[in-house]
Amino acid sequence: MVLCGAREVHQLPCRRKSLKHTNFACTVLALLAVMLAVTGIAAADRAVNATAETAGITSDTHIECIGTVMTSSSLSGQIGTGDLNPPLGDAEAIGTVGYNERTMAVDGETSYTAHMGFDSSNKIADKNNFESQRIIAFDGSKGSGMGRMTSSESVMIDMVGKAADTASTLLCPFGADSSEYSPAFCSVVKAGSDLDLYVGSVATQSSARVISATGDVPVALGYSINLRGLNDGEPADGSAKAYMRAHIQDARGNSTDKSSDIQYEEESSASGKIYVFSKDMGYNSGMRRV
Repeated sequence: MVLCGAREVHQLPCRRKSLKHTNFACTVLALLAVMLAVTGIAAADRAVNATAETAGITSDTHIECIGTVMTSSSLSGQIGTGDLNPPLGDAEAIGTVGYNERTMAVDGETSYTAHMGFDSSNKIADKNNFESQRIIAFDGSKGSGMGRMTSSESVMIDMVGKAADTASTLLCPFGADSSEYSPAFCSVVKAGSDLDLYVGSVATQSSARVISATGDVPVALGYSINLRGLNDGEPADGSAKAYMRAHIQDARGNSTDKSSDIQYEEESSASGKIYVFSKDMGYNSGMRRV
């Protein structure tokens, strides 16, 4: 199976209206739950089990400021069943999590609250190795009247592995009945958002899971954004974009010949007076999924 160039782009024109910073007004509701899923033993990412020593990182930030605010954070975590040096050995798998966030608010009133956590221990199906939450409110009229905030955020997972015996990777006793092997795979998924605002309030959440004790727990990535005005009935002013990109490749049995190739890309954007901009995206891949 080969699916190439699957692409969905949402760009909503806005009705014209006389406004201070822009001459457009719009209401955008992009509630898209995108579940890119590879199911069944024949094709799926395989989570990597934790090392003997695990690590945990947490960060909590709260800022209230009239003036200039700048924040940035970056995370890159990689774990393998063997060493991390190429080429892959027999039955070896490597999982990678990446996260980047940067916010700059100038000449306005900013309220910024953020939490970020990373844990490299084994996770069950309702827990994650990485999670982040942000709530940001910005009013560019509280300085010289020309304040502006830009913010970008993204989360990524990259999974690669060679075929392995199903009996040695799954706890479920019935897994080997479906297939003798957990096939080779190579998948990368990224989601995020970009904002450029004069006024607005935004909440984002992101998550990723690549580490579990056995292959029974699926690999997952999630990202959501909800942008509105500062008060009920008032719009945000500026531009917003949210996106997701994925390239998913799988083999069959213990072969390294590609049997599945899925490419997906989507983007939603809005500019002007934005009353609602909401988007929810997710990826889930495993040999056993609920």
